[in-house]
Amino acid sequence: RDVFGFEDELFDFSFDWGNATGTVRWNHVFDPRLFANTTFTFSDYQYNITNEVTGFSFDLGSNIKDANLKSDFYYVVSPQHTLRFGANATYHYFTVGRLKAGSDDGEVSFSAGQNFDGVEMGMYIADEWEVTDRLSIHPGLRLSAFANDGGWYLGPEPRLATRYAVNDRLSFKASYSRMYQYLHLVSSSGVALPTDVWYPSTEKVKPQFSDQIAAGYSLLLGKKFFLTNEFYYKWLGNQLDFVDGAELFANDNLEDEFAIGRGYAYGMEVSIEKKEGKLTGWIGYTLALIRKGDFEPLDPNATFGEGKGYFSPRYDRRHDLSIVLMWEINKRWTATAAWVYGSGDLYWLPPGRFTFQDVYGGSFEPVVPVYQERNNVRLAPYHRLDLGLICRFFPKWGESDLTINVINAYDRRNAFFLYLEPEFGTVQDPSTGLPFDVPERIAAKQVSLFPILPSITWNFKF
Repeated sequence: RDVFGFEDELFDFSFDWGNATGTVRWNHVFDPRLFANTTFTFSDYQYNITNEVTGFSFDLGSNIKDANLKSDFYYVVSPQHTLRFGANATYHYFTVGRLKAGSDDGEVSFSAGQNFDGVEMGMYIADEWEVTDRLSIHPGLRLSAFANDGGWYLGPEPRLATRYAVNDRLSFKASYSRMYQYLHLVSSSGVALPTDVWYPSTEKVKPQFSDQIAAGYSLLLGKKFFLTNEFYYKWLGNQLDFVDGAELFANDNLEDEFAIGRGYAYGMEVSIEKKEGKLTGWIGYTLALIRKGDFEPLDPNATFGEGKGYFSPRYDRRHDLSIVLMWEINKRWTATAAWVYGSGDLYWLPPGRFTFQDVYGGSFEPVVPVYQERNNVRLAPYHRLDLGLICRFFPKWGESDLTINVINAYDRRNAFFLYLEPEFGTVQDPSTGLPFDVPERIAAKQVSLFPILPSITWNFKF
């Protein structure tokens, strides 16, 4: 579990988050043509924000617990047909927007939040059909469902993929798929701690769905380099966002803080990979754009400032570049390097502010920010360099490797979140001659995490 603490004149808190997981897997071969994998997994993700000041404390947080059981079967019908089919069921338990606050003497206490549960199910069948030596078609159908106190949702998810090999070096592919998502991730893009809320589908909050088409090609360059390039377009339905002035915590009716809209996304991915030789690795680049709009608040009394207009959500990462290199020095030693670059997250910053005035015209706190267009500022790009050195051992009982890593080798201070802080100037009261502070501007301050992080890992295989 990760724990982060931060303190200045406005903030004095700790922020911890983590995920405890466990997996049990059983593989069974029924006969040479039929085998199965059955897996049970459990996860417990939670994050907490705690703050303590003199005589008072509060604890904010959310929690998701999942228990999942799935079975996947593989049946070789013939050399041209391989059927894949299976089913899964997941039990979800949510604690959303939890708040506990109170005074140290116990005279004041307050708590709020919502608990939900639900069962997500699915079954599927897919055929890997090798029509000819050059043409393959992969049709499939998945039937998904979600049930909780709000009722049932059922979603058919057809999909189709095809690939045509022009020769041994060049091939083309295309695909279509529909998907339903019954758990909604709603992200606040305002200044403050990054708060992601997972919320289940209910009677009022319909499941998200998407339709995606994609096309691309693969090309072998020479004998060592493999190039892939793919383009996609995606239609998005039942997208969730927060209304203006949403109360994310201490709210026993969070649905009234949601608005439902639509969206679309498109982009392209290109990568080139080298698999042979002492020096191997790959370079991958993604150009992506996502827009959401046509939002309608679930609460008729709430407002959504963008109206029907479209905007980019917080996690719109326009550019994403990865460079990974692995150098096999000899049989025992391997050096690695990975550099990643991505566009910064979007934030919703106020372009202006106003202050209250007393009856004599003097300004005083609070300084109130004025928000306009959503997600109007993009943070500085995220990038870092990770270096590693692997030493392999070959004892009689098996093998092991010792890995030494340096994460963020050049100590890039990437932004974790922003917060607003007023900056004051001192003026003199013309009537009394006494100095007093007045707010001059609001500054956005950046908080960064994860400087240079060395790590050592020792793996054993028997």
